[in-house]
Amino acid sequence: MIFELVHGENTHPSYNLPPGQKPVEVEAFFFLNDIDNINEQDETFEIKGTLELKWKDTRQAFDTIAEGINYKLFQGTYRFLEVYNGWWPQLEAANSVGNIPLQGVTLKVYHDGTMVLTQEVAATLKSSMNLRNYPFDRQELKIIIQPLSFLASEVKLVSGTEMMDMPRRHLNIAGWDLINLKAATRIDIDDKSNHPFSQLVIALDMKRKPGYTTWLVFIPLTFIILLSSSIYWMDAESLGNRMDISFIGLLTIVAYQAMVESGLPKIDYFTLIHGFVYISYLIMAIFIISNILIDQLNRKKKTELADKIDRHARWIMPIAYISFNLLSGSYFYFS
Repeated sequence: MIFELVHGENTHPSYNLPPGQKPVEVEAFFFLNDIDNINEQDETFEIKGTLELKWKDTRQAFDTIAEGINYKLFQGTYRFLEVYNGWWPQLEAANSVGNIPLQGVTLKVYHDGTMVLTQEVAATLKSSMNLRNYPFDRQELKIIIQPLSFLASEVKLVSGTEMMDMPRRHLNIAGWDLINLKAATRIDIDDKSNHPFSQLVIALDMKRKPGYTTWLVFIPLTFIILLSSSIYWMDAESLGNRMDISFIGLLTIVAYQAMVESGLPKIDYFTLIHGFVYISYLIMAIFIISNILIDQLNRKKKTELADKIDRHARWIMPIAYISFNLLSGSYFYFS
């Protein structure tokens, strides 16, 4: 993803890097305006923000008295691309999806050659997610920005006095809370070219709000399992009705599993919510097996043992279900 206007060839001559010591140091500042969407299936997120870059180019210095101004201002895409005739650090987002057109751009040129470029950024970015604790997970979504075509020995992104800033208002992100923003600069080796590039890495510390999944999956499925344990309060002779309840519960779990899987990418590891669903399968399987066992005991005239199993299972099975889920949840969340 490139932060530039996609419009064909640049009409201006090509300018070299600013004179002086190399690499050219570019101070970077990022202000996050909004997070529009987080897609777990594609492992992408959409952001809007403002990127500010500051560097020095003595070729652009001017006399404030002779010019009668304190700084030169190039505002808007046209004035910046068609009127400004100097070098600027074009950037790309290394983990982007598609291109980003240059928009909302402003360049200030001060008398000593200090350059301040401000531009709006609207981007879709990929960031790997660890969903092991889903839906009680916390993700670090990264924005990786680097100079386009310039190696670390030519252009270096450095920390400004304040590299980035949090929004001054609460961001309303469906299902998520923004906990913190972190930023750092680094030198990274490009996988394709094997060349070092200077990068600005902005990490969004996001915490999922588990309420949606809790009310849609955990609570209803728990009620279904607990209500299915009512089979142990039914007459031992009514095997057909007991099996009907158990298999209806089993089919309900299958439906909930399909709903859970539809909201997750095709990951090859077990998550907290998978543990919950499979514990539900296990308990329901025990219900079905115990129905058959109790029926066999009644057929063999061992009604006293069958009734004893029913009496104990009325309390043991619901407690076991809740206990297994608490242990599973603790294992995923704290390990």
